[in-house]
Amino acid sequence: MVWVVRPAEREDVAKLVALAEQASPRLTNLPPDEQRLSARIKASLEALSSSSITRPGNECYVLVLTDTDTGEVLGTASFRALAGSDEAYYTYRREELIHASQQLDVRVEVPILSLTHELSSSSLLCALALSPGLVGKARTDARLLLRQARLMMAALWPERFASRFAVALPGVLDDDGRSPFWDSIGHHFFDREFQDINTLAGLRSKSFIAEVMPPYPLYLSLLHPRARQSLAMSHETHRDAHAAWQAEGFEDSGHVDIFDGGPVLSAGTERVHVLTHGRWLPVRLTDRPTGAPARMLLANQWPGTYRCALLETYLSAAGYLELTPAQAACLHVGRGQALRVLEDRL
Repeated sequence: MVWVVRPAEREDVAKLVALAEQASPRLTNLPPDEQRLSARIKASLEALSSSSITRPGNECYVLVLTDTDTGEVLGTASFRALAGSDEAYYTYRREELIHASQQLDVRVEVPILSLTHELSSSSLLCALALSPGLVGKARTDARLLLRQARLMMAALWPERFASRFAVALPGVLDDDGRSPFWDSIGHHFFDREFQDINTLAGLRSKSFIAEVMPPYPLYLSLLHPRARQSLAMSHETHRDAHAAWQAEGFEDSGHVDIFDGGPVLSAGTERVHVLTHGRWLPVRLTDRPTGAPARMLLANQWPGTYRCALLETYLSAAGYLELTPAQAACLHVGRGQALRVLEDRL
């Protein structure tokens, strides 16, 4: 069994719809809508086939994780080149206001939330969903491969992405699928339940929500206690992912999602492990490797036929990456060509 990450193709749309429907919790940026996902895949393929992109714009790259033995699509993830390319990407920023009175000898630091779109200039990692059939170590490995395959794209083509990345993780929901954060804030301005508004935002955008939310600072002390307790906390199904992003170099940005109050992590490119520790190695094809075995993340260098995999391979004394013909075929690479390589830390 070999897992490979590749660009989503038009025939994958039904599989992406199924992944979206099975995601827990539902992801705003992965709506289970065939028309919306078809358009996104089409735009992704056009961006990957373009050789004229010199800076990040409204490109959205959609990837899928496949089992090369069966052809089954096991997961998907996306990478938006610029979070606010077409419209502002809104978040709440956690801040403090100081209320002070010399006459009363009072000084109080009050935590607040301020509506902002300052992360709009970041590249946004989003829409990671896995088949529910993946459990345990297989699920962990699949999430790792999809996470790092997107970051590898930025290592290969830095001109296509911003110098800072952001990733928003789903926030806390109760047993009934309600968001304490939404019920305490957004529900007062939209007479809809969280799941309804989350679906609507996936089909449109979050900007129309932010445009009618209160533009003034929100005092945390006025929110429901459950909303305060859930602020900047990841959904229980994404807490391992939260820690994994931190291991890649991401940290708390001080921002939270405007819907569910989930954490938004960020990192400059100089902090991301995949970008700072990779190297290029030439390929040699052989059925009888002589080098030292190593588990490596490997990616080819052509956007239109991008392939990324985590493989057990061999490194020769002369510095060649020794691949079997089958491995080379999976990665769409030939003899003498080079792959971007990152040694696995696990």
